[in-house]
Amino acid sequence: MNSASTVLPLLQDYASRYAWTPWGKVSARCAQPGNQAAHLDAVPLLQGLPYLS
Repeated sequence: MNSASTVLPLLQDYASRYAWTPWGKVSARCAQPGNQAAHLDAVPLLQGLPYLS
């Protein structure tokens, strides 16, 4: 959490080296929900619904 400045450059570097795309380069970005993403995905799990994310 709150470590995008550490993780994203490493992820971007890895994706740039190993990902193959017919359209260009892979771009790594932060998700919009940020720190709340785990909470949003936990609701269907706790309700017994299929995982929809």
